[in-house]
Amino acid sequence: MKIIRVLNTNAVVSVDSQGMELIMTGPGIGFKKRKGENIDQSLVDKTYHLENKEESKRLQEVVKEISEEYLGIADRVVKEAKKEKLEIRDSLYVTLTDHINSAVARYREGIALKNMMKLHLLQCISCLQN
Repeated sequence: MKIIRVLNTNAVVSVDSQGMELIMTGPGIGFKKRKGENIDQSLVDKTYHLENKEESKRLQEVVKEISEEYLGIADRVVKEAKKEKLEIRDSLYVTLTDHINSAVARYREGIALKNMMKLHLLQCISCLQN
């Protein structure tokens, strides 16, 4: 397979035999690589294939900016959801990966957000007890 776009050191884009874009990740897979070069298959850890072209482009933009680790976490969540027979849209990869990245960034900066749902639930319980 050939690289059609390097996203970062750890992610590249290729095309499968049906012409669908694939996002391939792995340590160093994109390091000093250029469009048209062959992909070292031994470096491929994960391959993401989104049916929706728009979502694939959005995911590529997210992957450029964040850690591959967060995409891996989102992938595990999606796989578990699919095991439970939940209907999953391609956009979940994008939104969940971005959400994980934002949550970790806030945590590292010491920013704590109130869990509004939990706060609301506690208020409802308090009202029921009175």
